[in-house]
Amino acid sequence: MRKPTRVLRMLPLVALPVALLVGTLSVQAQPPAIHVVMVDNSASSSPPAGQGYYSYAPQHIIVAQGQDIIFDNPATSRWPHSVTSITWSGSLPYQTLETGRIFDSSPTPEELVMPGSSWALETSVMAPGQYVYYCNIHPWMVGSFSLQPAS
Repeated sequence: MRKPTRVLRMLPLVALPVALLVGTLSVQAQPPAIHVVMVDNSASSSPPAGQGYYSYAPQHIIVAQGQDIIFDNPATSRWPHSVTSITWSGSLPYQTLETGRIFDSSPTPEELVMPGSSWALETSVMAPGQYVYYCNIHPWMVGSFSLQPAS
């Protein structure tokens, strides 16, 4: 009867380090989100160097698959904005430009990214490649990102 009791007393000493090790190995660190600022001509501050008024800053970023992109419309902005994908469909010479097919922060006017708010784009379900987006209210606001495979 003593032998099983001794095994039961030893079990927590063995199980705890194994549980800690397994828990440590199974947790993967989420890469930090990257922030893109919507620059508004009406804001009180001037745009970053090299940026035009009504733009995304930075205009191009490189992200890893699974890394979120947070689009911030500062509280100092006067206008809402959107983040709407731009893609080509079809084949030459009959290609068609499509907007919002891959992602769209604002499929309805009620969902625009208002001053002082943000919109997050989750990239974990997107295929690696190059993506272009624009603001459907200010179509001259254009940005892009390169999505690299998760490591």
